[in-house]
Amino acid sequence: MNVSEIRAALALGDPAFALAELRASLDAVEQRGRAELAEWLALLARAGRMLGGPSFIEAVRGALGDPDDPAALAVLAARLHHEHLPRMAVTLLLRAHRLAPTDEAILAQLAAALAADGQHARASTVLRDAPAPGGVSLGRRGAQACHALLAGNLDEPRACWPELARSDEPAHRALAAVIGGMLVRADAIAPVAPLDGGDLRGWHFVITGGFLLRLATHGRGAGMNGRYAFVHDAYADCLAGVRRAARVLATIGQPVERVLVIDDRASAILGRAAAQAIGCPAVAWSLAKRGLVVVYDLADLAPALRDALRDHRPGQAVLGHAASWTEEPPFAADLVTRLHQYSRAPWDSHTGVDPVTGAPCEIAADDADVATLAARIAGAHVADDEAADLAALLAIAEVSREIVGDAAGGALRSAGPRRRAWCGSPVQSLRFR
Repeated sequence: MNVSEIRAALALGDPAFALAELRASLDAVEQRGRAELAEWLALLARAGRMLGGPSFIEAVRGALGDPDDPAALAVLAARLHHEHLPRMAVTLLLRAHRLAPTDEAILAQLAAALAADGQHARASTVLRDAPAPGGVSLGRRGAQACHALLAGNLDEPRACWPELARSDEPAHRALAAVIGGMLVRADAIAPVAPLDGGDLRGWHFVITGGFLLRLATHGRGAGMNGRYAFVHDAYADCLAGVRRAARVLATIGQPVERVLVIDDRASAILGRAAAQAIGCPAVAWSLAKRGLVVVYDLADLAPALRDALRDHRPGQAVLGHAASWTEEPPFAADLVTRLHQYSRAPWDSHTGVDPVTGAPCEIAADDADVATLAARIAGAHVADDEAADLAALLAIAEVSREIVGDAAGGALRSAGPRRRAWCGSPVQSLRFR
């Protein structure tokens, strides 16, 4: 831990840099012992005064008062998880678990933090190996099997599922429904998808029931495996996404008859562009209308609108154009154009190049009206679609038509809540934060 740099950043009023350094150093600090962890917590308290508010400071002080108190570490870890810092929460919870290895609440919190960080294989291992003097509960075995499935192991969940499904406990049956749905979808697409360590689209469908429309080609051989790191979106990429969404929906027997436009600027731009590109009406969204709901990014929606879209409706599919894979979206969209880590819309401000001097400069956000920006998307030039990749996508869509009931793909469901959009999958990608 570079204490001098962190202190200098705090003195200069740059808590974000200090927090980034603290996050990067926590694993090494925790391994050195109590004194180093106490110093780390003291610096976190200083950064938190600028970033996290009084309740965050209180949680840090509780752990700082006794870095060997598992309960205090768990309280701070919960707050870090809430602040979208799951990896920091994981490190504190690993310490708490070592201090209190039979505490089931801390164990469950640790598994949840690992899941939020996309570490499902590790979550499964921790749940399997933790001591259980009174015997391992069915709930814990079910959670372990679920994380094993999310890490690519289909055998453990198959063995555990029947007992979960027979249980009288509602929580067990709910977990059985989650696991059972994933297994059904995995079996259905197995003839057309390898479901190996590189099959991002196949596993995305298995886990969420959603169709992943585009895979990143850049960085695929360098550890990204189809996910995007930083994306400055382009009008042509927006157009390519809505065209693929229309192809998938036509393949599953739900051609787009109208686009439902929601009250969110970025989504309204993309929704109106989608209607022009597909050649159908664009109408204002309501719960009762049938059609394709186009959302630029679910995470950016107002809470009330996001909650209204959480449940499936008859004939109403949701396209989420951009979705984070390092911070869990509110729920899984029925169709997703891409999975990114950082993203900017085409009309957002960005760093560019001065056309006269060639020097880097800040390009202001484009504040053109919705209709103008929508027309730019609809009129963009899209290079020839990758034929093999499109065929692989449509093959999954075709076989998904055979899945019935609650296990069906999201676009074919007409009731019930949309599924969880888990962080991570059996396909690993490089993280840059």
